[in-house]
Amino acid sequence: MWKLIFKNLLSRRRRLAWLLAEIVIVTIVIWVFIDPIVVNGYIDSVPLGYDREKLCVVKTMRLHDEERVDRAAAEADMRNLLARIGNLPEVESCTLIDWSYPDATGSSANGFKKDSVWITVQMMPLISGWNYLTTYGIDAVAGSPSAEELQNLTPTRGNIVVTRTVADLYFPGINPVGHYMNEDEEDFSPEDAFRVVGVIEDVRPRSTFDSALLAYNFYEFNPELSYSIVIRLKDEAGMSRFLHDFNERIDGMQSGVYTCKEIVSYDTIGKEFAYSQGVTNQLRLKTLLSVFFFANLLLGVSGVFYLQTRKRSEEAGVMRSFGATPRRIRLMLLGEGWILTTVGCLVGCLIYLQYAVKEGLARANNVAAYDAYDPSWVNNLPLHFTAVSLVVYVLLVIVVSLGISIPAWRISSVNPSDALRHE
Repeated sequence: MWKLIFKNLLSRRRRLAWLLAEIVIVTIVIWVFIDPIVVNGYIDSVPLGYDREKLCVVKTMRLHDEERVDRAAAEADMRNLLARIGNLPEVESCTLIDWSYPDATGSSANGFKKDSVWITVQMMPLISGWNYLTTYGIDAVAGSPSAEELQNLTPTRGNIVVTRTVADLYFPGINPVGHYMNEDEEDFSPEDAFRVVGVIEDVRPRSTFDSALLAYNFYEFNPELSYSIVIRLKDEAGMSRFLHDFNERIDGMQSGVYTCKEIVSYDTIGKEFAYSQGVTNQLRLKTLLSVFFFANLLLGVSGVFYLQTRKRSEEAGVMRSFGATPRRIRLMLLGEGWILTTVGCLVGCLIYLQYAVKEGLARANNVAAYDAYDPSWVNNLPLHFTAVSLVVYVLLVIVVSLGISIPAWRISSVNPSDALRHE
């Protein structure tokens, strides 16, 4: 049958040339829209490093009180407020965060050298003694002090906790605990360096990127800062019900100079961050354009193949009169479409590859210098290009198969004499 398929394609090559060109153009256009959608789908599949489905955030407000401006009194007020929240029957634990935390709009970073390349690592504060890691559900790796021990360490200048990704990048094959960042550099000085005191499992500081380049430095409670409270609910507690009940009693949630003013789920914070970074609008636009284009593709390409197949009813009648089964005819017509689609998609992908090599593909992290060290397939050009090309190819095969199957079923099922008489 394959011999007959290739013979048919060769005999109709002039009429199929424009159809092949259309598939090439369609392949290139699909690539433009599908690439970021596939990459964002991959990013969404990467674990955040903490379970935010059970997390919510209470924003607090510090009241002005001249008699309670010292750190000890303000800290006592905040601890009392956390104790009140922690005693609620739905709450498992709670902790403090300030201006920088996973998916916060505020951030700070430090550059650390790797093979003469400076790679940016995001830095977040870990307020010592407030159950930060256990509330977020962040675990320590083997060979490191436990999460409970790390979150209660006395704040010391230069001490940091890094993620597994940072540890593997800068200290491959060794336990980094006790080592200094960039300690192999010629101008290294311990007084000005960051010392690793612990390693935690990967945490993504930004849910819009897959990078886990993150380090925590330790801080003490500071009454001059604005704090929020992260709450972890028990497994049996419902988020929507808890938010509703908490809002009902939020006016009474006050301790000294601190009062609660708003509560939101952590999912809401993640969505607000993605929206503020323009990721949500960009993805929506790409998705809507993809749906629109795919609908036109379905109508356009499928319609062309539909008409082309309908015109071959006489050929199908002749084949039926020589004993060909309807199934064989349908497979022959589908085989021709699949081969044409394969050739057109291959040419279109190779053309797009010239742009991809020069301009790059959709990225999964916001640290360009890290691309060369990122083990994910997104920053591996051959794997990335192959994966998205396969998605494009599957979409085209589905569309072409739909365009061929309906008329192929009809013309292969009619009586041979009727088909010949109709022609």
